Amino acid sequence: ASCAPCGDWSSSGACARTAAADETGTINLRFEPSANAGYTLMGSPTVIADIATTGAHPQLAARLWDVAPDGQQTL
Repeated sequence: ASCAPCGDWSSSGACARTAAADETGTINLRFEPSANAGYTLMGSPTVIADIATTGAHPQLAARLWDVAPDGQQTL
């Protein structure tokens, strides 16, 4: 099986890696690489947002990616 757009499935069956490219119509936030041993996240990532939408079927998706120096990103 393949995982569009990356073609790489993790052992859990989720698409795990893809090239770090921004998608049209999205907001992308990137931070400078850590000068030390990286970052440690505690708990579950949470998005808090006030949203006003139009249309019948609005959709919101939030993803936290680890972007490697070579441009590959991992969920």
